[in-house]
Amino acid sequence: MNETSNNLFLEQTWEQFTSQQLFHDKYGISFIFDEDNSDTMNGKLYSLCSQLPQLIKDGNLIQYAEDLRLEKIFDCEDDRKLIQYMSYLLYIVNGYLFSQEQVPTRLPANLAEPLYFISQKLGVKPALGWIQNTCNWEIKDQTKDILDVTNLKCRYTFTGSRDEEVFFLISNSADIRLASNIKELFLINRELHLLMSNNPVVGDINCKVQNKVILNKFDLEQLRKIKGSINIGTFNGLCERVSDALLSIGKQFKEQALALKVMFEFNDPDFYYFTIRKYLQGFSNKQIFPDGLYFEGIDKSFHYEGGSGGNSPTFQIIERALGIVLDGFYGGVQEMMRVGMIEKHKDIIKTFHWHSLIKLFVLMSESKKMKDAYNEAILGYRLFNEKHQYYISYYLEKYIKIENMATAKGTSDVPLKMMREKYKIFDNYMLE
Repeated sequence: MNETSNNLFLEQTWEQFTSQQLFHDKYGISFIFDEDNSDTMNGKLYSLCSQLPQLIKDGNLIQYAEDLRLEKIFDCEDDRKLIQYMSYLLYIVNGYLFSQEQVPTRLPANLAEPLYFISQKLGVKPALGWIQNTCNWEIKDQTKDILDVTNLKCRYTFTGSRDEEVFFLISNSADIRLASNIKELFLINRELHLLMSNNPVVGDINCKVQNKVILNKFDLEQLRKIKGSINIGTFNGLCERVSDALLSIGKQFKEQALALKVMFEFNDPDFYYFTIRKYLQGFSNKQIFPDGLYFEGIDKSFHYEGGSGGNSPTFQIIERALGIVLDGFYGGVQEMMRVGMIEKHKDIIKTFHWHSLIKLFVLMSESKKMKDAYNEAILGYRLFNEKHQYYISYYLEKYIKIENMATAKGTSDVPLKMMREKYKIFDNYMLE
C-alpha cells in the first residue's frame, strides 16, 4: 500500500468510485438514450446498427458507413453517451472492415476521427474490446430471471444470429451477475479503512499480504492489537458481511461456470469460428494489416488486438479486491486486457490493487469461517476459469492444425497454449 492510499476509499462515494454509475447495483451496465428519435445521434447510429446483418448481406454497409456524418459527437462530454456512441461505432467499423472480401487497411476519416476522439476521452483503445457490449443487451421479459442468458437479447449484431447473441450475452451475464458484489466489496473496504487505515503498520502488513509473503510473529501480534482495538460488535458485524460477500462471490462464479453450457445449446462451433470470429478481430494481424490500420484524418496507424471478455473490468476488480495480483505471463496478459478498458475502470482496479484490506481482515480475524468463505470465493473463481478455458478449447482448438498449436492465438492475441492451465494458478491464493 503506497503512502497516498490513506482515505482514498473514505473520500469517494459509491457513485464517484464507479464513475457515474457505470456499474449499476443490480442490472450491470446498460445505457439507452433517445434511440427512437432518428434526428438524434443515438437514433441515427442505432438505426444503422439494427440493420447491420441485412446491410452486410446486401453489400450496402460500405456506402452507408462512408456517408455517416458524426460531427456532433465531438461536442459530447457525457461518459455514458460516449460509451454508447463507441459501442455503435465499433460495430459499424468492424462490419465495414471485415465484411469486405479485401479488408481495407485505411479507415475513412468520417469513422476514424470520432472513434479516435471517443477513445481518447475514455482512455480506451479504438478497437473492439468489451465496451461494445456495454449498451448492447436488454431483458426480454422483466418478470423472469435477468441472470438467465435465454432471457436476454442483443440489440444489434453483425450476423443477426442467436449464435452471436449468446456469445456476447455470456460475457454480459457475468458482469450483471457480479455487479452487486463489486458495490459490497467497495462498501466493506470503506468500513475497513475507517477502522484501520490510520494505523501506521497496516500498510506494511497489507503489502506483505498482497505479495503472498508469510507474516511473521511480529506482524501477527500487530494484527491482534488492531483487532483488539475494534469494538467487538463492529468487528463481528464486519466478519458477517465479509463472509457473506465472499460466499456470494464463490456461489456466483460457480453459477456463471454452469451458465456457460448455454453455448453448446445455441452457438454452433463452425458458425462461430468461420463467421462470428472474423468480426471480433482487431488490427494486429500482420498479414491483413502489415502497417496497422491507418486512421484517415488522424494520420496514424494502429495495431490493436481484437475483442475479448477479458477486457471486462469485472474480473480484475474482484481479483484485486480479494488480494489476487497475477504476475509473469498472466500479469502481462492482464495488462494487455486493460488496454480495452476505459480509464475510470482501470482506476478502480488500481485503487483496489493498492488499498483493498479484505484479505488482511480475513487473516486478522483468525476465524476458520472467514478463511473458508475466502477459499470458497477462490474456488468459485478457479472453477469459472477452468470451464472458460474448456470452452475456448472446444470452440477453437479443433480448427487449429497440431503443428500450429504452439503459436495459435485468440482474437485478443493471447497465446491459447499458455492460457490452458491458467485456472491452476488460483490454488496459490488459497488460505491455509
